[in-house]
Amino acid sequence: ITYIAFAFDGAGGYFCIDTRESNNGLCPVVLWVMDGDGEQQPERAAESFESFFLLRLKEQIDKML
Repeated sequence: ITYIAFAFDGAGGYFCIDTRESNNGLCPVVLWVMDGDGEQQPERAAESFESFFLLRLKEQIDKML
């Protein structure tokens, strides 16, 4: 297993944990999008799930204020 999908981005892509890389046990989060011809190269969204989660949480809190 290379990518572990955990969230849909709402526009056809999936946020995934990239298990191929690890930095002190933390794997980066990538945005993986399938195009019409096959697979598109994933784009890094965060250095770890922790940083991804905290960024999304902050965005939601900012929307409420």
